[in-house]
Amino acid sequence: MEIYRSCKKLFCNTAKLVKSDLNDKHKISQINIKIDHSYRTVDIISKLFDNFNCFDSYKDLAKGIMVLHDYGRFDQMFQTGTYCDSISFKDMDEISDHGEYGAYLLFEIGDIKRTCVDEKYYDVFFNSIFYHAKKVLPNYLNSKVDESLIRSDLDSFLESEPILFKSFYSQAVRDADKLDIYNQVILNLIPSFYDYISFDVKNIDYITNKLGISNSLIKEYTVNNKIKIPIDIIDTDKLKISNDFYEKFYNNNLPQLKYLFKMPWYNSFYAGLVRLNFIRDINFKASLKYIKKYDLLNRMYDMYPDKYKFIVKDAFEFTDDYINKKIKTKSIYCR
Repeated sequence: MEIYRSCKKLFCNTAKLVKSDLNDKHKISQINIKIDHSYRTVDIISKLFDNFNCFDSYKDLAKGIMVLHDYGRFDQMFQTGTYCDSISFKDMDEISDHGEYGAYLLFEIGDIKRTCVDEKYYDVFFNSIFYHAKKVLPNYLNSKVDESLIRSDLDSFLESEPILFKSFYSQAVRDADKLDIYNQVILNLIPSFYDYISFDVKNIDYITNKLGISNSLIKEYTVNNKIKIPIDIIDTDKLKISNDFYEKFYNNNLPQLKYLFKMPWYNSFYAGLVRLNFIRDINFKASLKYIKKYDLLNRMYDMYPDKYKFIVKDAFEFTDDYINKKIKTKSIYCR
C-alpha cells in the first residue's frame, strides 16, 4: 500500500500545517469534518474495490486518490472560511470549485511531488480530483470499462487503455464521495430534518397563503429579515411534497439546486428527495451493494420523526425498488 501511505502522509501533514496556523476554532472544526469525510471515503472506495476482485495495486491507487480528493478544502477553509465554492472562488478566473483547486495545488503548485506517486499515475490523480465535484463527468471520462480490463495487472490496463483507466477511477471516486453523503445524514452531519423552516421576508405571501400562518406569528418569528417558522405549528398536509416535484423525481428530471434554493417551498423534505436522486448518478453496482449492506436507506428514513415519514415514504420506497432492480444487472455498472 505504498501509494496510499505516501498520499496519506501528504494529507496529514498538510492538514496539520493548516490547523497550526489557525486560531479560529470554527475553521479548525470544519477542517476536522473534511478530514473525517476523506477517511470515510477511503474506507468506502476500499470496499468498492473489494467487489471488483482486482489486484491489490488497484485498491492502493484508489485509496491514494481518494484521500486527496478534497485536498483543496484545507486551504479553501483557511483562506475564505467557507466551503461554498461559489463564494470561495468567485474572484479566481480559472478556478470554479474545490476539485479544481485541489488539482491546482497538487499539479500546478506541485504538492504531489511530496509523495512517492509515479508520474505515470499523475493523469488519473488529476482527472479524478479535478472532476469529482462536477455535476457530470466529461464524455471522455464517462465510458464503461470492460470487466476484463480490471482483471489484468494495473499497469497493463493503464498502458493499453489510458482513457478507460482514467474513466474507471474518476467514476469510482465520484461514487465513493456521493455514498458518504448518506453516511453524513446518518451521523446527522447533514440534518435530514429541521425543527423550523427558514424564509426570506419577501416570502410572506407564501407563508400566509400556502402555510396558513398568521401575520402576527410571522412577526413573532422574524429576526433580521429572516423568518423561522417552527415546523410543529404548520399543518402536516401543507408540508407535503408537490405531485409535480415527485414526478420530476421519478423521471430523474429534478431542477438544479441553484433554482431550488430560490423557491419558498424548498425545505428539508424536498432536499431529502434531491439526495436520494444522487443514486441515479451512481456508476457501479458495488456502490448500490454498499447502500444495501449498510442499510443506508432505512437508516436515513428513520432520521425523520414518525409524524413526517409519510411525506418522503414514497420516495424511499421508489429508491429501494430502483436499487433492487439495478443490483441484478450482470455488469459491474448499474447505469
